[in-house]
Amino acid sequence: MIFGKCTGTTYEEMFLTDPAYCNWVMTTVDAGESESFPALHRLAHHIHLKRMAQTFEADDADLEM
Repeated sequence: MIFGKCTGTTYEEMFLTDPAYCNWVMTTVDAGESESFPALHRLAHHIHLKRMAQTFEADDADLEM
């Protein structure tokens, strides 16, 4: 990433190590407080996709039981 408190890390590293920052990003984007910052929207999209993937993995695991 080239911005914010996680500068120098990848989206994946940030996602895995800083859930509070992920929550802040999602809350900020959802509230419309980041309209002029496209990079934050890209990060929010990545977080959303990762969270959806985790949900689907958990659902699949439940079905296998």
